[in-house]
Amino acid sequence: MVIIGTINISFSQTNEELKHIIDNLIAEQKLSGAVWAIVSENGEITTGASGYKNMDSKMLLAATDRVHVGSISKTV
Repeated sequence: MVIIGTINISFSQTNEELKHIIDNLIAEQKLSGAVWAIVSENGEITTGASGYKNMDSKMLLAATDRVHVGSISKTV
């Protein structure tokens, strides 16, 4: 699991809209999945996940799953 960078979004965008954007990025970059957190201006935290935690079994990734955090922004 890697961090693919930051995405500028407005707070009016829903978590589902962000999931759609990230789904497209996952497909473009051929990644297994991603998790994210959004902190609004008033401190509200929203989390989400997209993709697979296990590609072989097609087990879906959940926002509560633990992931290894890293950055490949220099190589993407």
